[in-house]
Amino acid sequence: MVRAQIYVAHYNELNGCSTSQYESVYMEFRVGVEEIKKRNRNLVLGGVFAGILVLITWMGHQRSSEQYNATLLFSVLVFVVLATVINLIGHVRYLKRIRNHVLMVQKGVIIFRTGKNDTQLKVTDIQSLQQQKRWREGPSILLRLKNKRIIRLVGYENLGTLENQIRSQMESVESQAE
Repeated sequence: MVRAQIYVAHYNELNGCSTSQYESVYMEFRVGVEEIKKRNRNLVLGGVFAGILVLITWMGHQRSSEQYNATLLFSVLVFVVLATVINLIGHVRYLKRIRNHVLMVQKGVIIFRTGKNDTQLKVTDIQSLQQQKRWREGPSILLRLKNKRIIRLVGYENLGTLENQIRSQMESVESQAE
């Protein structure tokens, strides 16, 4: 669910000024619960498959210790544990960052806010916008920038509204340029 918030300059109301000219309306887009659940599920599945790999190697070592020697068992165990720990650390960092992450589309700019850090992307820097549907990852929005970089917006709630807002900002900037 998109959390729409209307920010109104209360100072102007208190001073008797008309707020309609100072009112700034925009929507906040957050990463959805479904995206977080999907990532949690992928982490658990990775751990299960890692455990199965270690179990298969251990069983092979128990059956034929010459063919599946201790070095192989130790190597597989270290690799799997290391990969799982690295994946877990990355996932925990992602969850910490995403908790305070908000994307906002305002007039002429897209703001990525994570905690106290704001990163702005000017709409004039966007060359094209494309909606993409990938089988495993689901829908996403591709922003191709004029400097040949690509930004993928994945997992945000109400992706269609986000796409429409960015597209309308791009169109309004293009119409102002003409």
